[in-house]
Amino acid sequence: SGSLSTATLFTAEEVRLRRQERRRIVVGTVATLLLLTAGYFCARPASHAIKNWQARRHAEKALHFIDKEEWKEGRDEAVAALQLSRNEPAALRAVARLLSRTHQAEALEFWKQLAAINPLTRQDERDKATAALATENLAAAAEAGEEVLKQRWGGSAPVEWLLGGAVADAR
Repeated sequence: SGSLSTATLFTAEEVRLRRQERRRIVVGTVATLLLLTAGYFCARPASHAIKNWQARRHAEKALHFIDKEEWKEGRDEAVAALQLSRNEPAALRAVARLLSRTHQAEALEFWKQLAAINPLTRQDERDKATAALATENLAAAAEAGEEVLKQRWGGSAPVEWLLGGAVADAR
């Protein structure tokens, strides 16, 4: 007469409700752990994707300002793009174009970084050649000038012929 079993203390309905509550706690804990684990592994790639998108957006604005020769606004946007993502091609292009159009020698380094990760466009090659001429880097000017005059983009425009002439004259 001494021991009481669980069945005698609780009704069948109470036992079922307690099991259901334990099951809910276990499933909730497992789901929370799975979500935290997924968040841990997905947070960094998602963060990088968002930063790259923001950098592209700032770079696009920078290029717009640079084309309108609004240098301060272009510089601010280009710097913001580069700070968000140093390896984003659009950010590198914006900074390189800004430096090229303002005749600064650092432009060539940014063009080199961009060319390492993304092919340069016709306009990129023109700006690179112009920056090289402005800084009297004849080797870089000749290389960029030859790229501009190549037929890979179709027929050369008069501005490319003028640039080629400037490169030849500088030699």
